[in-house]
Amino acid sequence: MSHLTRLVDDLLDVARITQGHVQIEPCDVRLASVLEMAAEQARPFLEQRLHSFSMELPGPEALVHADPTRLAQVFGNLLHNAAKYTPDGGAVEARAAIEDGRAVVRVKDNGSGIPREQLGSIFELFSQLPRSLARSDGGLGIGLTLAKRVVEAHGGSVEAFSGPDKGSEFVVRLALSTAHPPANAAEPLPEAAPPVAKEPKRVLVVDDNADTREAMAALLQMQGYEVFEAGEAIAGLALAEERAPAIAILDIGLLGVDGYELARRIRTSAFGAGMKLIALTGYGQSSDLRRARDAGFDEHVLKPARLDELFQKLESARVANPAPATANARPSSQDSPLTASM
Repeated sequence: MSHLTRLVDDLLDVARITQGHVQIEPCDVRLASVLEMAAEQARPFLEQRLHSFSMELPGPEALVHADPTRLAQVFGNLLHNAAKYTPDGGAVEARAAIEDGRAVVRVKDNGSGIPREQLGSIFELFSQLPRSLARSDGGLGIGLTLAKRVVEAHGGSVEAFSGPDKGSEFVVRLALSTAHPPANAAEPLPEAAPPVAKEPKRVLVVDDNADTREAMAALLQMQGYEVFEAGEAIAGLALAEERAPAIAILDIGLLGVDGYELARRIRTSAFGAGMKLIALTGYGQSSDLRRARDAGFDEHVLKPARLDELFQKLESARVANPAPATANARPSSQDSPLTASM
C-alpha cells in the first residue's frame, strides 16, 4: 500500500509538470556549452558501464534561446538512457549541428534498440522497455516524458528512431536564437552557465528501489537540481566524495550497508562535514528520530514521501549557509533539531 501511495504522489507531481507547470528561464546560450553540461552529468554512469563516448559540438554560431539547466537535463537524460540500455562496453555518441536553419542534436547508441511496437509510445508516461534490456536499472518510465515536455516548452521537438539490433537514436530539434554570437568566438556568453554559485543545487539520491530512485531524480531535475543516483551505499559514498553534492537523500533500508552507516561515513569524512543529510524511512518513532540524528542526519522524511514537503526541505538547504561541522563534533538536538514530516 505504501508503494502504491508513493506512486500516486509521484503521478500527481508529474501531471502538474506535464500540464505545463514547468518554470523555464530562457537566455541566449551556446548549444555547445549546454551539451558539455549534459555530458558532465552523464559521464559517471557512462564510465561505470565502460562505454566509449564521443561528442561532436557545433560552432559558436549555434545559439539557442533556452533555459540552459533544463536543456542540459534533457540531453543528460538521453545520454543516461543510452548508457542504461546499451550492454557494458558499448558506444554512445552525441552529435550536434545546424540543419535547415535549426539546431539538431542526435544522441545515438549501439544497444539492443527499441522494439518496433513501442516506438510510437516511448514518450508516453510510464512507458517502459523490457527490464531485461537494462537489467536491474529499469525505471518508472517518466524520464522521456519529462524530456519531451521540456523540449516542447522550448518550442522544439524530439523523435526516437530504432531498429532490431541497431541501437537507438533520439533527435532533438530546436529553433536557433535570433541574437548574433559575440564577434570573438572565444568570448563566453554571460548567460551560458546557470547561477550555481548562489545556491547549492547538487543532490545525491541513494535508494535501492530503481523505480523510486528514478522518479525522485527526474522530479528533482525538473525543479532545477543536478541529481546523482546510486542504488547502494558504497556507490553512494563514492559519488558523495566525487561529486560533492550539497544535499544527500538516503534511504535507510539499503541492502548491506544501511542508510545510518552511510550517513555516519559521509558525516565523518572531510567532504561530508557540511552536507545536508535527509533520511528517507518508514519509521517515525522518537527512537528512530534519535537514531537518525546520532547518525548525522539533519532531516527525517517518512515514506511514502510527500514531494511538496521534501522540496520545502531542499529549498531551505539551497538558501542556508551553515558553518561546516567537524568530524568529531556532532550537533546536539537543541542546536540542530532533527525534524520529521509525514
